[in-house]
Amino acid sequence: MRQVAGRTEQQQFVERRAGFHAKSAFFGEAARLPDEMSAGQPHSRAKRAHSTLDPRSVIVASGPMDIGQSIVEHGPVDIRGLRDGLARVSSDFWHLDRASRAGLAGDRPGGAVYYYNDQPNFLARSALSEAEQTGRISVLRNAARPLFEAVEAIVRDHVAPRYPDCDVLRAQFAELPAGETISPHRDAGMLALIHRTHIPIATNDAVVFTIAEEDFRLEEGVLYELNNCVRHSVRNHGATDRVHLLVDMLPHAVGRAVYFDSAKELAVAMMTGR
Repeated sequence: MRQVAGRTEQQQFVERRAGFHAKSAFFGEAARLPDEMSAGQPHSRAKRAHSTLDPRSVIVASGPMDIGQSIVEHGPVDIRGLRDGLARVSSDFWHLDRASRAGLAGDRPGGAVYYYNDQPNFLARSALSEAEQTGRISVLRNAARPLFEAVEAIVRDHVAPRYPDCDVLRAQFAELPAGETISPHRDAGMLALIHRTHIPIATNDAVVFTIAEEDFRLEEGVLYELNNCVRHSVRNHGATDRVHLLVDMLPHAVGRAVYFDSAKELAVAMMTGR
């Protein structure tokens, strides 16, 4: 991200869109994870962070979406329908979005299947630039795909109520095969301005998230928000693949999502300016 007059383009963007400034002590008041959850010991459970943070208030003009702690646990989600459905899909399922996956994640191991996608591979524009120019973000909704209704129900019943001043920006199954690793990184661009939530659908005891030098083992069927603006990585040293449902929630202060149910409809809208 290019630095401009001491501030990044992201910071300037949020200032223009949000129209308010954060108090310098804001993140200093955020409660941290309990002291006993120390670095170097993977936690059998990512315990609930006892914080007064309201997800609706984290858009700040001083920088990206740093939620002030490594992880927040929101509670249980009934994933039985998704887990059973994934067990029945064909091997081709994980190749539905090969091009989009490569464009968004490079050579990261594993596949991904997008149900809501703000950056399909045929769009040349970035979601961040569209939001800045129009206040909107065009999102492709793949409602005809297997398991869409089950994904939509979880988003509607469990994720969206936690973020009432947000729209769904991206929803995907993300696979990390056994023995593979996602290298340490920080998310940037639009992903630094959203709430990134994870729901483990299939995992094992040897899958470890490292977030800001702390190790976590996430439980199946629990909704978490992860701090993707700090350095984080994942390793799957187990014998089975890891599958998470990721749902990215877009704060209204950044932009509003506009949904299209076909690639053709979205492409035409982008060419004609709606």
